[in-house]
Amino acid sequence: MCEAYCPTENVAELTARINDETWEGVLSTWLESSRLKAEDGLLIFSVGGGSLEPPVSANLVRAMQLAKARGATVTGIVG
Repeated sequence: MCEAYCPTENVAELTARINDETWEGVLSTWLESSRLKAEDGLLIFSVGGGSLEPPVSANLVRAMQLAKARGATVTGIVG
């Protein structure tokens, strides 16, 4: 069975998490509590990618780092 999740789909949950976990960490902390494992994949859509220094879309970078640490496949579409 395949499952797909989008952490930005539930705006109420997303804004509550941003208040608690900051914007930079919201996606990685969401992934930490998910069932993400090595057999899974993370698909990132971004206009310009991201970096930690200077902090540009650092939330995406942290999510990708966590996915890689768990052995998941990371794929991105960058405009």
